[in-house]
Amino acid sequence: MHPVDLARAFEKLPSPVFLMEEGCFLDCNQAVLDLLGMDSKEALLGKRPEAISPPLQADGGPSSEMVSRHLNALAEQGWVRFEWQHLTRQGEVLILEVTLTEFQCRHQRILLGGWQNLTPHRQAEARIQELLTSSQKLAAQLPGVVYQYRVDAQGQASFPYASPGIATIYGTTPEAVKQTAEPVFQVLDPRDKARVAASIAASAESLEVWQDEYRVQHPQKGEIWVEGQATPERLPDGGCLWHGYIFETTQRKKIQAQVEESELRFRQLAENTEVVFWVRTAREMLYINPAYESIWQRSCQSLYDQPDSFLESIHPQDLPRVQAAFSHLPEAQGYFDETYRIIRPDGSHRWIHARNYPVLNERGELERMAGIAADITREEEARQHLQEQQKALAASNAELEQFAYVASHDLRQPLRMVNSYLQLLEKGLGPKLDDRHRELLDFARGGATRLDQMLLSLLEYSRVGRKGEPQECMSSRRGLDEALQFLQPDIQASQADIAIQSDHWPELVVSSNEYTRLWQNLLSNAIKYTLRGQPPRIQIGFEPLREGWRFYIRDAGLGIDPGQQDRLFKVFQRLHPRGEYEGTGVGLAVARKIVERHGGEIWVESAGEGQGSCFYFYLPGASVSKSNNQSD
Repeated sequence: MHPVDLARAFEKLPSPVFLMEEGCFLDCNQAVLDLLGMDSKEALLGKRPEAISPPLQADGGPSSEMVSRHLNALAEQGWVRFEWQHLTRQGEVLILEVTLTEFQCRHQRILLGGWQNLTPHRQAEARIQELLTSSQKLAAQLPGVVYQYRVDAQGQASFPYASPGIATIYGTTPEAVKQTAEPVFQVLDPRDKARVAASIAASAESLEVWQDEYRVQHPQKGEIWVEGQATPERLPDGGCLWHGYIFETTQRKKIQAQVEESELRFRQLAENTEVVFWVRTAREMLYINPAYESIWQRSCQSLYDQPDSFLESIHPQDLPRVQAAFSHLPEAQGYFDETYRIIRPDGSHRWIHARNYPVLNERGELERMAGIAADITREEEARQHLQEQQKALAASNAELEQFAYVASHDLRQPLRMVNSYLQLLEKGLGPKLDDRHRELLDFARGGATRLDQMLLSLLEYSRVGRKGEPQECMSSRRGLDEALQFLQPDIQASQADIAIQSDHWPELVVSSNEYTRLWQNLLSNAIKYTLRGQPPRIQIGFEPLREGWRFYIRDAGLGIDPGQQDRLFKVFQRLHPRGEYEGTGVGLAVARKIVERHGGEIWVESAGEGQGSCFYFYLPGASVSKSNNQSD
């Protein structure tokens, strides 16, 4: 062949070929340049192989030393083949299979070489290996076993592949079942073993997906439940290979049993309670318990057919209100709370209290509703009866208060007449009266005076809450200060020592005059009922309690027998003889009436006679009183 033709053939070869002399590139074809990403031969010729190679080869050897080693092998063998890494002009690593041989040309030793690009194959192998490694890692992390199960043409079973999770399912290792499946079948529960074997055989025959749930007697964990699924394929030898996954379902089984038990208990409760219970959507009744039939005297099936048919039973006077509330369920997020009457098929009426509650999904949207309805006919009748009794009692109390007011007011006129005539009688018979008759006149005059005081006290008692004085928000200290001012003569005369809590006193909503009278009556008693020869010592303060304030007046006076404390707040009840301490026995009854009118309580505590007493009264705070007044 002519040298020119040989050169042309060299250039046209599709595979990369090159010539080397004295360890340097002498010539190359276009395929070499294309592979290395070079524009011309000048970029390559004259260079040694290590000049376009990374410093180290894949096996870790320096490129310069590896070149010398392969050239020496070539000299000994006459040809050589090895893998080599070159760098493209862009710096990318090429994995090449290099073939070198030598020949003599004009007494010169020339090397002829060729490259096969292994880079795509190596990259594909690396990706496959990476995918395989990832799959094995994933299989190892799964809570179960990923496996291949094989039954050959002779019926021998084995697991060619099983992830490490097989230990959690069957208590064995992948190596122990690679040649035989006996370690797995040994731990299958005897109650399930035949059924599992039959399901595998059926899958092998039909090539349909195998799926089963069964028990395993695990060597460490005892009895567990597992579930498996595998896809079969027919092998060339007539056997069958399944690719599948088995996981433990023991916890699910326990939860399922608990749910079934819970559902059973729910149904036992729902079907034996007198309260109607339902679960529904806007358009469908999902569950209604039998109590509906006993209360409404209509079938549950009627609600399953028409969920809103219960509206047909509602009393015409209540229906518009219930329909309005029911139509606004979406806006109310499913909330419904109504009391209404129903008319049953036999014409009887029942009172119903129904409540509906929303069940929201994870997005906060109304998914369904649950509700209860109770027959409150007896409670409603009792409430109406109680209201009638309260009205009657209120009317009776009003009449009694009016009677007390009229009696105490009108009886004073004839009493004043009696006093006047007694005075005239004493004046007219003055010189003629002996000591006995004067004493009798004194008794009559004293009785009339006491009766007048009692009528005045009764009049004061009846006037509490009758004057129509409006309530106002005021400092609780103001009423105390006014009472102290009114009692100043008694305080000075008795040399009373009064200590008042200096904190900022709370605000109350009260009738000013009545509130002042309350303090005045309690303070007057604390000053009056003291031990002989000792000045009164009184402590006054307050403390927060519930939604209001508890005030107290503590004295070191006579004290009260615990057995007598229940009498203190009743009208005309006295614990001491009239000759020892003045009074009518109405002051504490007035205090009680004032406190109760303001929504409070009053009580006394004492360790006994001579141990002092502490009177407490509780009144709501200003905010509570305002809300109560507004609701009234």
